[in-house]
Amino acid sequence: MADFEGEVIVHDRANNERITLIGNEGDIRVKNAVGELRLHFDGVDAALYLGGQGNEGDLIIRDEANKERIKLDGGAGHIWVRDAAGKERVRLSDKGNIAVRDAAGNLLFQFDVNSSALHLGTRPPRTGIEVDPFRERIKLDGAHGDISVKDAAGNVLFRYSNVAATLYLGGKGAGGSGLILRDALNKDRVRLSSREGDIGVQDADGNEVFRFVSGSASLDIGGTGKAGSLVVRDGANKQRIKLVGGEGDIILSNADAAEDFEVADAAELAAGMVMVLGQDGKHIPCSSGYDQTVVGVVSGTGGYRPGIVFDRGEKSDDHRVPISVMGKVACRADAGYGSIRVGDLLTTSPSPGCAMKAEDRGRAFGTIIGKALEPLHEGAGLVPILISLQ
Repeated sequence: MADFEGEVIVHDRANNERITLIGNEGDIRVKNAVGELRLHFDGVDAALYLGGQGNEGDLIIRDEANKERIKLDGGAGHIWVRDAAGKERVRLSDKGNIAVRDAAGNLLFQFDVNSSALHLGTRPPRTGIEVDPFRERIKLDGAHGDISVKDAAGNVLFRYSNVAATLYLGGKGAGGSGLILRDALNKDRVRLSSREGDIGVQDADGNEVFRFVSGSASLDIGGTGKAGSLVVRDGANKQRIKLVGGEGDIILSNADAAEDFEVADAAELAAGMVMVLGQDGKHIPCSSGYDQTVVGVVSGTGGYRPGIVFDRGEKSDDHRVPISVMGKVACRADAGYGSIRVGDLLTTSPSPGCAMKAEDRGRAFGTIIGKALEPLHEGAGLVPILISLQ
């Protein structure tokens, strides 16, 4: 074949330019009978152009049996892929939608641009039953950040709500649902059962060490080889309460045991005051020495807080205050009736709400509040005491 430079032009019988090969640019151009460009391969840009004014451009790829298998449809702006039987298997539309079908024509994959939804899978058709091929089973909602899974009847069995940061499992039609967490050896370690409402935790040996039983509203901690303990901390991450299963102990970080009592006038009270029982049954600060109606000390001062408070309701009551009846507590005292030393017994005093040293042993019986843990040599102040009513 001759080696040409420049251009090679092929004309039809009417001398119309139909095919042009441009050697310098590496271009191929094909025109119709009226000179309209229908195919253009641009050697510079390595671009292939099909169609043009008055005619759409299509690219069709056939198999060895001359059957159309792949088509780029310039008129519709679609890309089609068909199997050997001529059935459409893949379509990419000009709107950006993608559809994939199986040999029976069922949609297996669809991406919808308008809803930004991706559909995967379909239920096989059943004779005599109308089936929605897009019955939603799994949904990843990019707009809200949600995830949901439905059963064949459309019941939501799994849902993660991004707004509420909440995970839902089970629901209508689920029967029983649960959540099981396994370790690297595929052993069940944590199990949540919605049917019974139970929670169970096992150690690596399969021993149950934690169990909440919904039916009996009971909580079991510890088990074979593992003594259970329960720790409650405050906002500063300090241990405040601990239940120790191994020793059977209850450990409270605070010092005294108090009980809520009704008082005559809560507004006049201050923590550390010595309280006595009034004639109307309400509690008032002491105002006389050696008062046999002494009850205890208003809790909550001098670094001491009640470890436990008895008879306290769910709601606060302005007419009730916690009064310490046992343990260590800071007590208001007046050394003007006698210097207080460590170990001295204390009783009520004429100073409102204050204790004093019990020097009159004959009058002390039945009026003792407790024993001083620190001295108070003069004046009035707070004295740590060990409450021991006697």
